[in-house]
Amino acid sequence: VNITGNFTGTNVLVRTNNGVDNLLNVGKADAERTTVYFGQLGAFADVNVVNTDVTYGYAFIRNDFNATNSTFEIKGGVNTYFSGNAKVVLDNSTWSLPGYANIGSYGGYSYGNADVTLKNGSSMTATNLGIEVSGENVVKLTLEDTSSLTATALKNQGSIVLASVDATLISNEVGNVTTSVDNHMVEYVDGTYKAVSASVKIGSTYYKTLQDALAAVQAGETITLLADVTTSEVTTINKNIIFDGNGKTLTYTGTNRAFDVPNNETADIDVTIKNLTVVATTANRGLNYNENGKFNVEAVTVTIGENVDGYAINFPGMSDNAQVTIKDSKLTSRNPLNIWGENMTINVHNSEIISVDNSTVYDYAAIQLNNEIPTVGPNGAIANGTVVTITGGSITAK
Repeated sequence: VNITGNFTGTNVLVRTNNGVDNLLNVGKADAERTTVYFGQLGAFADVNVVNTDVTYGYAFIRNDFNATNSTFEIKGGVNTYFSGNAKVVLDNSTWSLPGYANIGSYGGYSYGNADVTLKNGSSMTATNLGIEVSGENVVKLTLEDTSSLTATALKNQGSIVLASVDATLISNEVGNVTTSVDNHMVEYVDGTYKAVSASVKIGSTYYKTLQDALAAVQAGETITLLADVTTSEVTTINKNIIFDGNGKTLTYTGTNRAFDVPNNETADIDVTIKNLTVVATTANRGLNYNENGKFNVEAVTVTIGENVDGYAINFPGMSDNAQVTIKDSKLTSRNPLNIWGENMTINVHNSEIISVDNSTVYDYAAIQLNNEIPTVGPNGAIANGTVVTITGGSITAK
């Protein structure tokens, strides 16, 4: 059935007959805009609406429903239902739902799957919208490009997907709002959901800041950088984790240490840091490991400023018995590798260790095993019994 001119219908039912879908086409792209009123619309088969302004009293959408360059508004009625395996696509269209609207199941009844997509700047506004799931049904609402959903009262048991950084959901706070944009996460601020850039992830969970990820990480997990990070906060690691820089750069602007693994008196902490560039031109420590466990550094570049009395990697006095592997890395500072721990095993493979000693008061070394009690720091820290084995790479000391 084709409706190409203005039309008023009290009850319009489009349904499958003997297994054959009846198709309702409303409007034409190359014709004047059409105005249509349906007292009741039951779309149990495919419907295409183009270049048309539609008003209606009641609608039940239960099949493919495609709208392009059209508007929809309920008048004189209260209910609109998208269910029963409905697949709705709004393309450069708007749908106003001042009454009650439902996507998926409603009233405890199961009406199958529902998939609603808004694209090309489409918008949907609703007073009361329920996105509800029954049984194993899949119910999803997707907002693409600059499309938006505004709901005064929203209930969401299904899935709302922001498929663009420009897509917007304005509603009360609900669960199950995600984004399909790579390396992004969903943020809810002042009543609005948006997809925002994430700088870190743990598994499939994204975080806006590194400190957020550090607070959330659990033993055995991997923190992965998704973007370069600039921070004045110390990256403190106190669990057995892997820190994967993913080829990114962490720039530390503080004066303390860029990374710190503090001593845990009750358990050894095993940490791997890999695929990372650390720039800490004002810091006195790049990587500080004060533990007795395993410390692996792989494909890491650490640079401390030439005019700072700093260590690229520092092992304080409570790092006794630690097992350390440094591989395919580059350490640059006045004292790149500083060791206080006793009975440590340190293996360095194919790495560059570069001392840039511009000090006029102290003779720094590329690798320093301390053999005297320091005036500042852990008492009695002497690197007795520590063995450093170097295979390949280079050592440069000025």
